[in-house]
Amino acid sequence: MWLPLCSSRLSKIRGNPGRPRKLKYFTFCAVGAVDVLMLDVAKILQPSRNGFNTVHFFDRTNELVTKTRKSIPGANGFPGDFISTVLMQDPVGEESVENLDPLAAPENLPDSSGTWNIQRRRGLRQSFISAFPFDIINLDLEEFLFKPNEPVPGQVINAFRKLFEWQRKPLSGSSAYSLDGFSLMFTTQIGPPNISAEYLDMLTNQLATNIRSEELLDCFKKRTGLTDVIALRDQDFECFFKLALPKVLAQCLMEEDWYIDPTRGIMILEIERQHGKGTYKMLHLVMEVNRKIPPRERRAPGEESQKAEVAYKEIVRQVFTNPETKVTKSLLDKRKLQKSLEHIKSRRKKYLASKMNA
Repeated sequence: MWLPLCSSRLSKIRGNPGRPRKLKYFTFCAVGAVDVLMLDVAKILQPSRNGFNTVHFFDRTNELVTKTRKSIPGANGFPGDFISTVLMQDPVGEESVENLDPLAAPENLPDSSGTWNIQRRRGLRQSFISAFPFDIINLDLEEFLFKPNEPVPGQVINAFRKLFEWQRKPLSGSSAYSLDGFSLMFTTQIGPPNISAEYLDMLTNQLATNIRSEELLDCFKKRTGLTDVIALRDQDFECFFKLALPKVLAQCLMEEDWYIDPTRGIMILEIERQHGKGTYKMLHLVMEVNRKIPPRERRAPGEESQKAEVAYKEIVRQVFTNPETKVTKSLLDKRKLQKSLEHIKSRRKKYLASKMNA
C-alpha cells in the first residue's frame, strides 16, 4: 500500500526540472533489503554505477551492514544502536558537522579505547546527520514506541524529534534549497502490556484535548460508542492506542515545523503476527508530510502556520472517523504477491553476483 506513496514522491522530485536529482531513502531494511529491492523493481529507486548510493540504512553490527550491502551494493550502512546514536550528546554540537574531524581526539579525554569508541560513535552520528534530508523515511524499529522504564516521552519520541529537525537541513550542494515535504512510514507494536501510568496519562491527555471540540467528540462517540477517553482506555486499550498513536506522531511533526498532508491523511494498517503460542499486533502508518507555510524562520515569535493548524485538526478528525485496515489473507492477492517476491529474489541474486560486490 505504500508503494504508490513512494511513486508519488518520486514524481514530485522529477516535477522540479530545475533541480534534477535522485530520490533519497532511509530505512531499517535488514539483511534481505526487501523494501529497497521492491522500490528498485518498481523503478522508484534506480542504482547508478556506484550502486544504491542514495539509500541509507541502520543495522546493529558491522557484520549485518556488510551482509545487507551485498544485496544493495553501494548503499550507505550505519552500524550500531539507532536510538542511542541519534540521541548521543556531541560536545561540539551539530552545526556544520560536515567540516568537523570526528576522529580528532578531544583535549579533555584520555587516549584510550573508551575514547576511541566515543569518537567512532561521534563520527557515525555526524555522517548520519550529513546524509539528511531524505525524501522517504521508513521507520520500522521492530520494538515498542513506549518503554515502561523510560521517562515520558521516551527515547524513541526524542529520536524522532531529532530526525524531523534534521529533515529541515538544506539539500546537499544547496545552501538555499530544502525539502517542502517527505513521505513517512512508521511501524510499531501495540502496547506494551505493562505500559506505565505516566505514558497512559500522556496518551489520555493527547486525546482529551481533542474531544473538547463538539465535532470531534461526535466523531469519537461514533467510533468508540463512548464520550470519555479514560473509559475507552480502560475498556478497549487497543482502540485507545490506535487513536492516540497517530495523534502523538502528528504532534511530533508539528513541533518540528512539519504537518501531515490531510489530502491523503494517515493510512493505518494492522498486522497480526504469530509469536510462540500467541500473537501480537503491529501498526503500520503511512503518510505524506509537508513543511509549514510560512516556515519557522519566516514566522514571528508565537505565530503558527494557519494552514498547518487546519490540516492538523482535519487529520485528527480522520483518525477518529476512519478505522484502521486489518491486513488479512483475504486482502492479499497471493499470485501478485508471489510474482513480486520472485522479482525481488531475482534482483537480489543479480546484485549478489554483480561486479559491484567484487
